[in-house]
Amino acid sequence: MIKSNIDLGAYNHIVGAAVWCMNGNMYDVSVYSNHETCIEIIVLGIAISHGERDF
Repeated sequence: MIKSNIDLGAYNHIVGAAVWCMNGNMYDVSVYSNHETCIEIIVLGIAISHGERDF
Protein backbone atom coordinates (compact mmCIF):
# COMPACT_ATOMS: atom_id res chain seq x y z
CA MET A 1 0.00 0.00 0.00
CA ILE A 2 2.74 2.45 0.87
CA LYS A 3 4.46 1.92 -2.50
CA SER A 4 1.26 2.65 -4.39
CA ASN A 5 0.60 5.87 -2.44
CA ILE A 6 4.08 7.36 -2.21
CA ASP A 7 4.72 10.78 -3.73
CA LEU A 8 8.43 11.30 -4.24
CA GLY A 9 8.11 14.85 -5.57
CA ALA A 10 11.11 17.00 -4.72
CA TYR A 11 11.46 15.62 -1.21
CA ASN A 12 14.35 13.44 -0.17
CA HIS A 13 13.12 11.91 3.08
CA ILE A 14 9.72 10.26 3.07
CA VAL A 15 8.75 7.78 5.78
CA GLY A 16 5.91 5.30 5.85
CA ALA A 17 4.37 2.72 8.15
CA ALA A 18 1.44 0.35 8.15
CA VAL A 19 -0.46 -1.60 10.78
CA TRP A 20 -2.44 -4.75 10.09
CA CYS A 21 -5.27 -5.30 12.58
CA MET A 22 -6.52 -8.65 13.85
CA ASN A 23 -9.76 -8.27 11.84
CA GLY A 24 -7.76 -7.96 8.60
CA ASN A 25 -8.03 -4.18 8.18
CA MET A 26 -4.83 -2.38 7.22
CA TYR A 27 -4.00 1.28 7.73
CA ASP A 28 -1.00 3.00 6.21
CA VAL A 29 0.50 6.45 6.06
CA SER A 30 3.31 8.05 4.10
CA VAL A 31 4.53 11.52 5.06
CA TYR A 32 7.31 13.94 4.32
CA SER A 33 9.53 13.80 7.39
CA ASN A 34 9.70 17.36 8.67
CA HIS A 35 8.67 16.69 12.26
CA GLU A 36 9.87 14.74 15.28
CA THR A 37 6.87 12.40 15.68
CA CYS A 38 7.50 8.73 14.93
CA ILE A 39 5.41 7.57 11.98
CA GLU A 40 4.46 4.38 13.83
CA ILE A 41 2.62 6.42 16.46
CA ILE A 42 0.75 8.31 13.73
CA VAL A 43 -0.46 5.15 11.96
CA LEU A 44 -1.59 3.63 15.27
CA GLY A 45 -3.53 6.82 15.99
CA ILE A 46 -5.22 6.58 12.60
CA ALA A 47 -6.25 2.98 13.26
CA ILE A 48 -7.52 3.81 16.75
CA SER A 49 -9.49 6.79 15.42
CA HIS A 50 -11.25 4.32 13.09
CA GLY A 51 -12.26 2.20 16.09
CA GLU A 52 -9.54 -0.45 15.94
CA ARG A 53 -8.39 -1.91 19.25
CA ASP A 54 -6.91 -5.32 18.39
CA PHE A 55 -3.54 -5.28 16.67
